[in-house]
Amino acid sequence: MDEWLKMRRGMWDVDTDRYFKGVVADTIFLQLKNLKIRQTEWSKFKQREGVLFKRWVAALQLDFDADHVNSLITNDDFWTKTIAAI
Repeated sequence: MDEWLKMRRGMWDVDTDRYFKGVVADTIFLQLKNLKIRQTEWSKFKQREGVLFKRWVAALQLDFDADHVNSLITNDDFWTKTIAAI
């Protein structure tokens, strides 16, 4: 969790783009933490695969800028630290 918080604090910047990316990062973390899925689906989800993952990303893209969502989801460092923090 400490690693994730350190990474997350680095996102808060004066730049508006980084601010919105931070908001998306917070949302991703909270949604993953509260996600209720079966263990068999979770293993695919952690690997960023499967129908459930694709639907979740599509829902995020409806709420936020698709570029921000995609840049965070495809960032291996962000994803592994987020999964480890939950």
